Amino acid sequence: MREWGYSLSQLEVQPGERIRLNIRNDGNIPHEFMFMPMANMQAIAYRLERADWNLLEHAAPYERSLVLPGQSFEVTMRIAEPGAWMFMCMFPYHMQFGMMGQMATPGLSMAM
Repeated sequence: MREWGYSLSQLEVQPGERIRLNIRNDGNIPHEFMFMPMANMQAIAYRLERADWNLLEHAAPYERSLVLPGQSFEVTMRIAEPGAWMFMCMFPYHMQFGMMGQMATPGLSMAM
C-alpha cells in the first residue's frame, strides 16, 4: 500500500486455494487495511460520501486498524467458495483517492 493505492489492486483466486497476502505500508502516512465480502462493502457504500462516520460501525473478516509507514503484516486465508471481496483503507476519503482493490474468483469480479 501507498498513497493512493495498492501494488496489486485486482487479484484472481480459485475456490479451495490458500493465499497469503503480504501487506506493507510503503507510503508516508498511516493507513488502514480492511478486507470484506463485496456484499458487505455495498451495504456501507454511503460512507464514501461522508467524513464523519464512526470507525466502529462496520464488521469485516479481517481488519488492521492502523498501519504506520514502513510497517508490514501478513494475512493468510483459504478461499472456501466462489465470491468477490474488497480490500481498502477506510480512513476518510482514502478510498476515493484510490486505496481499494478487489479479489475474486473467475467471473465474479465487479466494477469498482
